[in-house]
Amino acid sequence: AASGHGHRQPGGFRKDGTCLILALGSQALDAADREAAGIPVIAGMVLREGDIRRVRGSTGVFLEFPLETQLDWLRRLMPEARRIGVVFNPAENRATIEAAGRIASRMELELLTREVATPSELPGALESLANRADVLLGISDNVVVTPQTARSLLLFSFRNRIPFIGLSTAWVKAGALYALDRDYRDIGRQCAELAGKVLAGAEAGSLAPVPPRRVTYSLNLKTAEQMKMHVPSSLSKAAEQLFQED
Repeated sequence: AASGHGHRQPGGFRKDGTCLILALGSQALDAADREAAGIPVIAGMVLREGDIRRVRGSTGVFLEFPLETQLDWLRRLMPEARRIGVVFNPAENRATIEAAGRIASRMELELLTREVATPSELPGALESLANRADVLLGISDNVVVTPQTARSLLLFSFRNRIPFIGLSTAWVKAGALYALDRDYRDIGRQCAELAGKVLAGAEAGSLAPVPPRRVTYSLNLKTAEQMKMHVPSSLSKAAEQLFQED
């Protein structure tokens, strides 16, 4: 397996007879790309599909859930929500948001989008969604959804009773209504299955990278109560992690 902190010399993998590399994380994937050209790579713990596809001769499991999955779970967990607010940095996420708009339309949902180039533009963009959006969807974005912007996002959410969908359990613990999560053991199994196909003769580059096949979620019942939302017991029981008042 490659790691982001190895000191193997270029060509070293080939000399020791390595026939397959498991790269866990973006640094490890970069190292495999740099030092082991021509050796098949299975990548895991990498955020986006495109990060895997850019490395020739690689496949793997990326962490980001497809937009269809995110919106499908939104309909399950918030069936009455129709107007979905999204604030994003166009330099990073324009193509993602354009695709999301098309998917939302097919699902009879309305996407209310606001562009920001810097974090200083975030408060104004959020306020323009007040009294319009039913929910605020967080997406991976290095300008909008960061530890530095968490306070602004969550304060807006509570002041306007617009639930925020976070990116992780940590966001839910902080006050987001819910977040999708992954079964990391199953991601390991997926990586092993891809490795098995490659070792059986398939070319890694011919196998499309895949998202996590098992979706879990965490839920904050305290947030739901403050938003005056009713959460069916079936949804509470199915949550991987549940946050509520003691």
